[in-house]
Amino acid sequence: MIKLYDSNKTEQMKKYLSNSNIVIENLNNYIENMNDYIYISEENNEINGYAICHLENNTLYINDYKFSNANDFSKVLKFIIFNAKNDIVFDGNDSIKQIALSYEFIYDESNNKYYRKYEKMVSNNIQIINYFEQNDIIKDKLLEQLQEPFWIGARHLYENIMNGNQGGKVFMMYDYDKDHIICFGTLHDFDEIESTTLKPWIGSIYTFRPYRGNRYSEQLINYILRKAKEEGNEFVYLSSDNEGMYQKYGFELIDMMKTVRGNTTQVFMYDTKKLGNNKKL
Repeated sequence: MIKLYDSNKTEQMKKYLSNSNIVIENLNNYIENMNDYIYISEENNEINGYAICHLENNTLYINDYKFSNANDFSKVLKFIIFNAKNDIVFDGNDSIKQIALSYEFIYDESNNKYYRKYEKMVSNNIQIINYFEQNDIIKDKLLEQLQEPFWIGARHLYENIMNGNQGGKVFMMYDYDKDHIICFGTLHDFDEIESTTLKPWIGSIYTFRPYRGNRYSEQLINYILRKAKEEGNEFVYLSSDNEGMYQKYGFELIDMMKTVRGNTTQVFMYDTKKLGNNKKL
């Protein structure tokens, strides 16, 4: 499993490391004054590799990396390429040369550096799938990818599926060319709102970093709304602290409601009768 952390997640990072069986030397020093990206390879809470990356002038520099074996280095390098919308540069040696070349890096012997130009991700084989309708092998792969974002919504969704508490539908837009989830969301009779009879709810909307800016989440929300309408729902609800995002998709802010955590949040409603003539959705 590869995890990505940035400068906004230093506290989560420290907590994560404190729960690990192995702490790699020097890694804590980076976290104290962290303004970079840290990619960590771990298995069963044991850290077996990391890469420290710094973004400057639209180039991602891998300043330091350490791995227990070549396979872990390969997995992290692939993940960096997947997430970074930038050129990538790092120092190397002969031991990782074949791995770097397999990911289309160019090696400059004069300065012992590997270079890879950014290429915009193009996906031609995309499909929206229902997680619970997949076979066990695909489910396992999807669950592993759900653990990549260090976002509480993804973590709760993963835990609910693992504990058999999900109950509703989990929809995922999937990129079959890259073999990865693009975005995901749920349709459920319950949400984070405390003591309400409103239903159903759209929740856990998340788009993976490389796919952002292409309105994929909008397409997924549209798909979920149509599924809800097919099931006979006149209204669909959504809770969010985000200002202005869901109104542009046709949702109407109807109230501020208390959540199960004790705070209040915005509650939006969508009238499914609008689906027939709403060009945006």
